[in-house]
Amino acid sequence: MNKWSVHVENFGKIKKADVEVAPLTFFLGDNNSGKSYIMTLIYGLLNLRLHFNQYYLCTDTEEYAKCASFLESKLNELEAGKQYNFVLTKEEMHSFEALLNFILKENLDKFILELFNQSISIDALSVHFLEDNRFEFLLDSDMDEFILIRCYKENRELRPGYGTLMCQRTNDEKISFFICYILESLLQRDFSNNFEENVMYLPTARTGFLLTYKSIVGQAMYDKFNIQSQEKNLLTRPTGDFLSVLSSMMVNNEKEKFEDIIDFIQREMLYGKISVADLPAHDIFYQPTDSEKSLPMYLSSGVVTELTPIVVFLKYCNITTFLIEEPEISLHPELQWKMAKLLIRLANHEVPVFVTTHSDLIIQHVNNMLKLSKVKEKRESVIVSGYEEIDLINEEKVKIYQFNTTEENQTEIQKIICSDYGFETMTFYNTLKQLSNEIDEIEGYMEEE
Repeated sequence: MNKWSVHVENFGKIKKADVEVAPLTFFLGDNNSGKSYIMTLIYGLLNLRLHFNQYYLCTDTEEYAKCASFLESKLNELEAGKQYNFVLTKEEMHSFEALLNFILKENLDKFILELFNQSISIDALSVHFLEDNRFEFLLDSDMDEFILIRCYKENRELRPGYGTLMCQRTNDEKISFFICYILESLLQRDFSNNFEENVMYLPTARTGFLLTYKSIVGQAMYDKFNIQSQEKNLLTRPTGDFLSVLSSMMVNNEKEKFEDIIDFIQREMLYGKISVADLPAHDIFYQPTDSEKSLPMYLSSGVVTELTPIVVFLKYCNITTFLIEEPEISLHPELQWKMAKLLIRLANHEVPVFVTTHSDLIIQHVNNMLKLSKVKEKRESVIVSGYEEIDLINEEKVKIYQFNTTEENQTEIQKIICSDYGFETMTFYNTLKQLSNEIDEIEGYMEEE
């Protein structure tokens, strides 16, 4: 997976933070501490479209000149009707990183406004790529001088590319067009595909949105959902995208890639099946395992409405990444345990997952699977009831960040380091310790009676 970290300063309540992405990334901490802000920011970077969103590309800078010169030399080596592969050196990657951060700096207000639908205070935003990244690209030209650039994913699949006819663009336009693709690929290669609904953000209010999305989308269409023409509170971009995808899924085209995960959710967590009626109604139903009757969402339990978006997106959309706020909502402790199992399975299915959570059970299960993975490395086989290879995970795939609120009501973000005991999350430990001390104190009073 392409590895990078995002750096922010004075972002809302967050004083300063560096967050590295991973196949499974957790954000823990107090309510109203900025976890959703960071998640939304990452969502924006994973969906960044530099050329098509008309960001200022800083073409008069030294950073841009270096990248343009590099790309022009590669295009000059490409012959009509041929293909050409190239790999970015560390120096070249640093040049593109510098340009990306210059563009983010110059377009920061526009980026934040489009993402949050209002201005949010932020002093600095930058992205930094880890040294062990390897980025390989394919340039392809046919005899009609149509040039296509594509990026290889880590699994050697080709990411959808950008292409253009030579005669339709000037050389400068062609260079800037392809530079945009390279910059986007550095961020999104293993997270997102261009112009497909791949990165899904599940907000905390997903049950309410699931029950009312038709009315909300209908009103949004009436209002044109346009911040420039409507002076009123609008949804953030991740939530708007969530509603848009929910209302436009192609339910006659089921995806087979995640059949095993969908089966796990429906069999082990929902105890029933989810179905979606074809357009124009697009109604969603839940059928319990022991019943022949299907229920509409408004008659289903909170567990069903919380898990249904995950099922339908896996079933009908091309999902590459999930960002989930508080997946433990409405879940009994046993189901929180199974939710942790689901999150690990998604990550092992090459679907990166970003999670905000208040569930110590989820983190404890992740720690258990980390320990079991270490045991498995030392033995040929490990038999633990109910677990398969896909349920294990190693510490290189997990990052956990704790959001701590200071006395000044600001947030400091701490990266939790994995020890031999797993990730020790003090935000849960301290609260549980206080509760335990309270129990001891009360029982002491009872004994005195």
